Amino acid sequence: MEILNLIEAKEKAKQVVDSCVTEEHLKAAEKYVELFRDKFEDNLSYYKLRKEINNKYRKLDKMEVLKDIMYAGLGLAKQTEDKFKERYDVLVAKGKRVDEEGKNVVNDFFKTIEEGKEKMGESYNERLTKLEEFIGKLKG
Repeated sequence: MEILNLIEAKEKAKQVVDSCVTEEHLKAAEKYVELFRDKFEDNLSYYKLRKEINNKYRKLDKMEVLKDIMYAGLGLAKQTEDKFKERYDVLVAKGKRVDEEGKNVVNDFFKTIEEGKEKMGESYNERLTKLEEFIGKLKG
């Protein structure tokens, strides 16, 4: 009967270790494995379970590094987006000032487009619509 209890306890300890997904879980599993060793005095099973716990710790460390890398990438993307929007707004403002001070190139361009719309027909309108959509996406 004692051997059956040992086998059941060992399987239960293995399940406890296998179910760990955080460092806190592993610390609790360590206590559980210590209790297993104290009760059954099975050092071989104890060392195997400890090895499993150590492997889990290594995997968690690797996952934390991967998470940090992903967070850094996400942060970089957000920072780039913010900086791009700031820079975009500055460039648009400068472009407007230059255009207003100079030749009204942009306004003339869009006037030409509007005039061309009426003259060129449906094909031109489709291309113009695509261009306007693209410009709208850039303004974002």
